[in-house]
Amino acid sequence: RAPLNGGLSASTFLILQFLSLCVSPQTKLNELEDRVRRGAAERGEAEMKKKAFQEQIGQLNRQNEDLRKLQKELQSCKADTSVLNNKLTVDM
Repeated sequence: RAPLNGGLSASTFLILQFLSLCVSPQTKLNELEDRVRRGAAERGEAEMKKKAFQEQIGQLNRQNEDLRKLQKELQSCKADTSVLNNKLTVDM
């Protein structure tokens, strides 16, 4: 009986040692999975901010283009006003 009990004790000890070794890699795996999830969430947040900035840049570009068009129109109106003033002065 003694050798059987000793064998069972040794087997139990080895199994417990093996299981304790498995816990460490499992813990590391869980930590890595958490880091991957956090990284994915941060990337998603960064993508949303990037998209918002791109939309703002697009809006500013459209406003700049509108401003250029209005400035051209203003120059044209000023030129027309100048021509009309000259004609009015000559006709008087």
